[in-house]
Amino acid sequence: MNARGLAMALGTFALLLAAGTAAQAGDNNPGNDPHMETYKVTICHATASETNPYTVNHVSWNAVDNGLNIKWNGHGDHTGDIIPPFGGENGFPGLNYDEAGQAILANGCVVPADEPEPVVETGSVMICHATSDTSDPFVSDQVGWTSTDGVVDIAWNGHDDHPADIIPPFLSYAGQNYGTLGQAIWDNDCVVPTQEPDPQTTEVPDDEDEPEVDVLSDTATPEAPVATPVLSDAGYTG
Repeated sequence: MNARGLAMALGTFALLLAAGTAAQAGDNNPGNDPHMETYKVTICHATASETNPYTVNHVSWNAVDNGLNIKWNGHGDHTGDIIPPFGGENGFPGLNYDEAGQAILANGCVVPADEPEPVVETGSVMICHATSDTSDPFVSDQVGWTSTDGVVDIAWNGHDDHPADIIPPFLSYAGQNYGTLGQAIWDNDCVVPTQEPDPQTTEVPDDEDEPEVDVLSDTATPEAPVATPVLSDAGYTG
């Protein structure tokens, strides 16, 4: 074989070797994407620290198990890592990416502080339920309520859309139709109080004493006559 033939043979062998290497690399590269190594995914790498259980890591897709037995560049045996899904339908499905994992990843791989448990209270209250009966416009009804952290969740067992109901205030609830008349109805067991006649402002006695009248009797002494002056030629005389 001459030098020219040897060079061509060596060139062909090199191409075949490169093709084989590329094929092997393609086995670890879904879709045979030559740029896959540049794709990054942010994961929360689990540590053994109780005070700092996760650290933020930005790793290439090929550093994460994509179903083709890649060893994750050291993350293959980290079952506690939090890794979001990536790569589409045939990509990585995610690891520990439940609701808690998503919250940790979204918080920069820091476990969010525990929220205090809400204080929930329940009870019941008497209301005056409005009817369509003009002769009996209200009926009393005992309905349940729920309060979360002091804020009343109004359900009223279906009474929340009854704008004519009379409901007293309690906790954070301001009441409904609980003015002067509403309070009077509620205090009267949901019965509208009857209107009493207005009291008279002036009382007239049945028997009024007649004023005393002086009566002149035959035995009474008459008053002395009053002298009337008379005019005469000589002047006034008595």
